[in-house]
Amino acid sequence: MNLKSLLRGTFRAGVSMKGIDGLLEAIGGVLLWFIKPSEMSWTIQTLCQHELSRDPHDFVAAHLLHVSERLAHGNPIFASIYLLSHGLVKVLLAVALWLDELWAYPLAIVIFTCLFTFFGKPSTTARVDQVEAGSAAAMRLRNSRLATGGIICSAPIIITRN
Repeated sequence: MNLKSLLRGTFRAGVSMKGIDGLLEAIGGVLLWFIKPSEMSWTIQTLCQHELSRDPHDFVAAHLLHVSERLAHGNPIFASIYLLSHGLVKVLLAVALWLDELWAYPLAIVIFTCLFTFFGKPSTTARVDQVEAGSAAAMRLRNSRLATGGIICSAPIIITRN
């Protein structure tokens, strides 16, 4: 196997993963459009209950449970439209790249870069000096910084200054 075929295979694997990710996002958007958020929250809680009973600190189950609780109290229209459009763009670009359409290469670079820079940022937007020093939120934020080496990357903590 020469270097060119290895690079081509790696590229196709990456494009395939992007396409599968886009397909899953589009399916999630459609499900979010038609299924009530309270029903989805109940389903996720039911699925995560066993795992959390075995390990209360399970990262994936705890975050899924947190997202389902936020989703149950929110408006799913924006999330549904976002997931559907974002997923379809990924799928269409992945198919075009697989078919070696020349116009898809620069378009994919621009779109994936824009999507990453706009949506790839950590969702935690607060700093410790924006909240009261002794508050529980400041302690959670400080602990998350310590656990990640100073980089805030945990999604559940979103603190705004009033």
